[in-house]
Amino acid sequence: MSRSLRRLAARALHAVDRGLAQATLGDRFEGGLITFLFHGVFLPGERIDPARIDPYQRTTTADLEVLIEHLLAAGYRFVTPDEVATPGLLAAGDRCAMLTFDDGYANNLRLLPLLSRYRVPVTVFVASGYVERGEAYWWDVVHREGVARGLGAARIEAEKRRLKGLPVTAQRRALIDAYGPDALKARDDLDRPLTVDELRALAQSPWITIGNHTVDHAILTSQPPDEQRRQIAGCQAWLQDVLGEAPMIVSYPNGNYDAAVLQAARDAGLRLGITTVPRRTPLPLRPADALTLGRFVIDDHQDVVERARACRAGLNLRHAALRRRRPGY
Repeated sequence: MSRSLRRLAARALHAVDRGLAQATLGDRFEGGLITFLFHGVFLPGERIDPARIDPYQRTTTADLEVLIEHLLAAGYRFVTPDEVATPGLLAAGDRCAMLTFDDGYANNLRLLPLLSRYRVPVTVFVASGYVERGEAYWWDVVHREGVARGLGAARIEAEKRRLKGLPVTAQRRALIDAYGPDALKARDDLDRPLTVDELRALAQSPWITIGNHTVDHAILTSQPPDEQRRQIAGCQAWLQDVLGEAPMIVSYPNGNYDAAVLQAARDAGLRLGITTVPRRTPLPLRPADALTLGRFVIDDHQDVVERARACRAGLNLRHAALRRRRPGY
């Protein structure tokens, strides 16, 4: 299918889903846990050099404020992972939402004033190795170095796809071989991970839960079983050492999981696991769902309210199509 035909098909699907959202909102269709995925946090009007960081998600504090107000007006309450996992606390028909931020970017500190004002909890999933080493995330390195070398967007995305599936050691070696060891250094506050002191400060907030995002942001289904266990258990141990408490929830990098990954999470003592499968999680939480919670992505290319309505809706064709694919995106 040509690019123009794909665009037309996407527009048609979008129009149908808007109509379905209008028809399938309300008490008859809503209820359960809706979880949202974000990464970086930016300020309204902040000028961002497109060569500096991966442009995938540049959610602003204003976007988050719109989302929070929309969901509160629709009767949703924001919950923590501990509330989700506590038997008998959440019931069928409850409208619950959970906000999550993957990776552990330093710019997530910008959340704190907003969360305090609205009294809304958020879960931040930390890739512990990046915080410990203070390195830029590998996808930002590929984007920055690709732009600097004049590569087009398609070639940069192809390189990200290639590296994403490599074992962790091979991925790191490929980055150093291609760009040199200095390329792994973060350039500024927008692309760097939290420092250890910042992580501790973030964890002190009553509105923040810290979660496990593996040691190296490893795509777990691309790793052998012993590396899967090391990535999950290693992050648990490091966060326990730094924060004095091990997480009770894990976010699988890229959303990818299989039976061995779920077992590694159980063995590490994790009570909840979160994917990128775009689905609502029924309440009260069923044991079978505990390690495979659904999650929706909202990025800066989408109208926040319209996207939230699509996630609330009882039927969405785009989400249904994504659910038929392999977990992850």
